[in-house]
Amino acid sequence: MAADLSPSTMRLALLSPIHGQSIDHIARQLENYRVFLAPFELRHYFHVSLESHPDLQSDLTAFAEREGHSIIFTNRSQPTWRACTAYALCELIKTVLADQHSHDKVLIHTDTDLLVSGKAKDQLQNHR
Repeated sequence: MAADLSPSTMRLALLSPIHGQSIDHIARQLENYRVFLAPFELRHYFHVSLESHPDLQSDLTAFAEREGHSIIFTNRSQPTWRACTAYALCELIKTVLADQHSHDKVLIHTDTDLLVSGKAKDQLQNHR
């Protein structure tokens, strides 16, 4: 989604891997981002596992129409369940790169515990 703001407004791409969440959770998250990132022209790319609920795709489509968001469903090239958050992030990056919109900055919002190995986390904690 993108807002019509002045040309000097920073164009921000927000990447959010989300897994197995309800439409209510996604709606709350979108509202939080809209409020928190209001100064930016925001284009939010998020990943959901449609397999987590049989009605999730139709619920998302109805929500987008009701709230005035544009939504595009893309095919994935790899499985992206919760344990594969890195794959979900890769899918989001591919989607952003294929999009015709340009962005000044990219913000990634996810649980880093799902992206960083246990060994790497131990090393980071030991070198604070």
